[in-house]
Amino acid sequence: MTYQVLARKWRPKRFQEVIGQDHITSTLRNSIQKNKIAHAYLFTGTRGVGKTTVARIFAKSLRCKNLDENASPCLECESCQSIDKSSSLDYIEIDGASNTGVDNIRELIDNVQYLPSSGDKKVYVIDEVHMLSVSAFNALLKTLEEPPEHVVFIFATTDPQKLLGTVLSRCQRFDFKHVDIKTLSSHLNNIAKKESIEFESESIVTDLAKFGDGSVRDTLSLLDQVLSLTTDNIIGEDTLLLSLGLAKTGSLKLVLESLFTCNKDELIKTFNNVANENVDIRKFSKQILDSIFDIIENIDSDGATSNALVDEKVLSDISISELLWTYEVLLKDFKWAFENINPEKMILFTLVKVALRSEVLGIKGTKLSSKKKTTELGTEEEVISEPAPEPVVKVEKNWDNLLKFIFDKYKTIGSNLEHGNIVDKISETTDSIKVEIGFNKEDKIFYDYLSGHEINVKLKKIIQEFFESDKKVHLSLVSVKDDADFKSKAQIKNLNDQEIENNKINDIKSNKYIQEAQNLFGSEIEKITLNK
Repeated sequence: MTYQVLARKWRPKRFQEVIGQDHITSTLRNSIQKNKIAHAYLFTGTRGVGKTTVARIFAKSLRCKNLDENASPCLECESCQSIDKSSSLDYIEIDGASNTGVDNIRELIDNVQYLPSSGDKKVYVIDEVHMLSVSAFNALLKTLEEPPEHVVFIFATTDPQKLLGTVLSRCQRFDFKHVDIKTLSSHLNNIAKKESIEFESESIVTDLAKFGDGSVRDTLSLLDQVLSLTTDNIIGEDTLLLSLGLAKTGSLKLVLESLFTCNKDELIKTFNNVANENVDIRKFSKQILDSIFDIIENIDSDGATSNALVDEKVLSDISISELLWTYEVLLKDFKWAFENINPEKMILFTLVKVALRSEVLGIKGTKLSSKKKTTELGTEEEVISEPAPEPVVKVEKNWDNLLKFIFDKYKTIGSNLEHGNIVDKISETTDSIKVEIGFNKEDKIFYDYLSGHEINVKLKKIIQEFFESDKKVHLSLVSVKDDADFKSKAQIKNLNDQEIENNKINDIKSNKYIQEAQNLFGSEIEKITLNK
């Protein structure tokens, strides 16, 4: 007998079998029971969360004559079985990605007018509907606006933003959610029991659910992938890691603890070992982020947390602000790293940067403590570290830092202010602060905005805030004329950006392989476009 993948074998056939989408299935059941059926529905959500599956169940329920008390199809009548076997004349499922043109939709519209061969409803499901062309959508609009009574349209899409507003306004919209880890884990355990699959630990199930990333189909595909490496349907940690390209728990623990304790050498050593084991670097990055987020998520109101992976003493040596900063930096820089030509090296660079954070920036904040754990011997004591002295980074009170301060907190004022520049350095006396800002005549619009009374007063208060002082602020906005050397901050930035771009272009032009290619083909470079 041909093997059927788990995602297809355990695809729900009734509303009550659908997991994680109760808000949708209950609404659809109610609409059937009350006989309030719309003519067009839009199902949106990421891949593998049940859009097409629910569309199929809904279609069967609309056509089934033997509905159960949950308004689910009987699965035994001719109508239900023909839909399950993809042989129904009154249930038409179309792939929008393969039938994008207006001719495909016109053919559909011509068939819409015919009554169903049996039953009351004819159901059209268009999957990935956002892939239809604009002309195809326009051809469909009239039918959507005034459809025959016997027709129900169900559109499914992973990208509703690409749909025309005129289409959206004619549909009842249902947003499918990512399925949470707890629900996915429970679903995996239920299927494993029926398939005689054993897991060595519950953490394996949790890891599968995490890497399913909210998708039921992806989660079951991962389970299939892991099963392909087993001979006895018993899944252990080594099988899971090997199959999914994940780092070992011990290696992940070492990386996290090296990161938290600022042990750069141990961090580099462990990372290189992981890389040599052919671990998928993208998945390893996700393991690191998920583990740190788990620690953050478990912080209680007393600043205590718990984590099965990281030792308590290590946790008690890092502050909450460090932990939050670490997660934010890794999240942003990992994304940048994977856009780079050498992601592995950039991921390591990012980790080392975080490990050297005490040299990069001043760290301050309340230290974490570990929650009490109840054991067979009683309750363990909390491990609490005394707050370490908090280094303070003193910001120099100069024009560049003032501009950055304004830009970070008052972006509109900052974006206008950068079209000027300081005429002379900021002077501060015992009772006043003097700031003179110049503008070129072509930047008069920004000068006028900042010269307005309300903005001018606010700007003075901002300067006081930056200097942490209530001294009187003497603010002068002046128009600079006939001074070729005077440039605004925006002009300087543009010139610097242009210089960097020119240097990159020159580097490309002077590249020996490019030059050899030009000589070989007797050609010249016409244009170089730099991407991000």
